[in-house]
Amino acid sequence: MTPKAPQNECELIELKELYAVVGNADNTPLPIVNPQTGEEMPILDKKWLNRFVGKYSVQYRKLFGWTERIQRYTGKRLRNLKDIAFKNTPETRHLIEETRQRILDDLDFLRKICPEARDHMLRLYGRLADEYINETIQEFFPEYEHELGLKNEVATCHDAAKLLLMCFDTTLDPRLRYEARRKLFLMEYIGQLENFNEEDRGHEEALNAMIDFMNRKMTIVPAGKKRGTSSQRFLLSRHNAKEGNRTETASIIKALPERKKHNERITPIGMRQAIIMDQKGRGREIYFYAIPREKGTYSRLTKMFRYGTKIGERDDDRNGIRMVFEKKQDWVDFFMLLQKQLKEEIAEELTELLDGETDETAKKKLEEKRLDLDKSVIISNEKDNLEGDGRFMGNSKASSSATKFLKFTMKVCHADGKKCQYEFQIFLPNGFADYIYRKGVSWAEYQVKRFFKEQVAEILFPSAIFPQIDKKEAMEKAMERAYQQAWHQNNFHAARNGISREEAQRAKRKKQQSGSLIIQSGSGGGTNNPNGPTKPGPTAGRVFVSRSQQERRGKKK
Repeated sequence: MTPKAPQNECELIELKELYAVVGNADNTPLPIVNPQTGEEMPILDKKWLNRFVGKYSVQYRKLFGWTERIQRYTGKRLRNLKDIAFKNTPETRHLIEETRQRILDDLDFLRKICPEARDHMLRLYGRLADEYINETIQEFFPEYEHELGLKNEVATCHDAAKLLLMCFDTTLDPRLRYEARRKLFLMEYIGQLENFNEEDRGHEEALNAMIDFMNRKMTIVPAGKKRGTSSQRFLLSRHNAKEGNRTETASIIKALPERKKHNERITPIGMRQAIIMDQKGRGREIYFYAIPREKGTYSRLTKMFRYGTKIGERDDDRNGIRMVFEKKQDWVDFFMLLQKQLKEEIAEELTELLDGETDETAKKKLEEKRLDLDKSVIISNEKDNLEGDGRFMGNSKASSSATKFLKFTMKVCHADGKKCQYEFQIFLPNGFADYIYRKGVSWAEYQVKRFFKEQVAEILFPSAIFPQIDKKEAMEKAMERAYQQAWHQNNFHAARNGISREEAQRAKRKKQQSGSLIIQSGSGGGTNNPNGPTKPGPTAGRVFVSRSQQERRGKKK
């Protein structure tokens, strides 16, 4: 499909400042492609460049920094880098080797790795970049799998120096040159995200520490069970097909129901048990379902593209915990107890530190912390649409007035000064059923929508380079595919007379087999004889039928 030509050639430029692609002049790394013909424009119009600089000054500065960096890597001006990527000469081989070494020495995230392993690690990031693109195609563009697949030259090359030179080789296909540049960027971004430092270790340990704390302080182990056991429950929800499967009713039940209607969904969930004490010392049991999530490299990479930010800028929600409660009072009481227990544990930690501290200044600071424990656990950024009244209208792109949940940030400052941050999402049964099954609200659809609507698809597969993609149609198909998968994946069968459908079918087959026996003609009456077939008996060729069949035949006569 050939896209329409924009009114102004400047509109070809991606607005996010990290991803400007300007042209193939002396100071630009990639060709401009005519969107009507798909052909490369070899000469950059100076007037057009001046218009671009006036309109996108930030992008131009980014691009200028990129070209300076290329010159630092290769030791050459861009005009001298053309047509050498695949020349097998001593001069070219020497240039590739020098460029590779400069790249390895220049990348900050590789410096903590021993020099001998840097080249290996960068090649590993090249393979991860390919996996990211392939997974993206499979998830969002499966209809274009054979058209969007990586060019052979790019897929088989994990050498940063060779990929860099491919970008400037005018003898290569413009798409190949773009894919080489895209892979280079992805290699660097993934390398920075995979760069395991103290901050990353802290994120992983923080999420594990919160789950461990809930297990120790908040949950109880059912009688006869072991730690970590969850009680099997089912979310039974009824949906209105005429309103996009909007949830009409939802409840959490202990066992599979005897019957299930067509517009109902049964979702198995493992719930944990907690005891909430009131002011009079009386306890009541509540159940909750918790789903911890720590955003990995690919999720963080996609989010960076969505917001047009630098690595790590939007990582505030890296540690999240999604929770489902049966009713509103349960989660209110649960979090009141959670804050209380957290503060008590921090107070105990501070007391231990005070006992072992000899410095008076440090003692004074610890004592101030112990006296003001409210600052140790802070809840902020609360956005509430738990009751579905549309009050949840946050500033983030993820906000939706149709999603029935409460979202807030909890910051915990421990006795040793270590700070941990968590994003909690609280659901009630009807909101959680909507979140899974409601058309236009489901998480599966939302992931697809933001990939296309927030321009990640355009950044990774720009229309100027891939004019054959109909992104609108691809988005609609991907959303429907994701929704149908979510709608059917938890379609559990209800129990019949206290047993599951599969058990009922097995019992029915067993009854049929015991009620009727068919003897093949000529086999006699000894088909189960271990010593071999017997002589045909008087019943050979007859068919035995069940008593119920005989009775029915008698009635007909």
